[in-house]
Amino acid sequence: MEKIGAITDDCKSNTHIKILIVDDHVFIRKGIMAVLQNHDSSWELYEAEDGVRAVVVAEEIDPDIILLDYHMPKMDGVKAANILKKASPHSRIIVVSMDSSPEMIIEMIYPKIIL
Repeated sequence: MEKIGAITDDCKSNTHIKILIVDDHVFIRKGIMAVLQNHDSSWELYEAEDGVRAVVVAEEIDPDIILLDYHMPKMDGVKAANILKKASPHSRIIVVSMDSSPEMIIEMIYPKIIL
């Protein structure tokens, strides 16, 4: 049975995607990493436990995609995203959060962090 939206094997072998997962909850980070690794084992997965560490890792690896938690200690997702946009300008940032308040969404969209 073929998965809906599955990536073909030919496409997988030619895809070298670096993904940085940023979340202060280790179980969330490891869970996302497990799902992504299971989907495509050729993807390079990295992790950071907060916004400060995310900036350091992003400058080292220059990720293609950054999955960024909104609520984190030391540096929240808004501050981290603003710095990450400068530190790794080609990276696509996806903010993840249990918070769906209009204020949070406006805070991320207004400075063009997410579009």
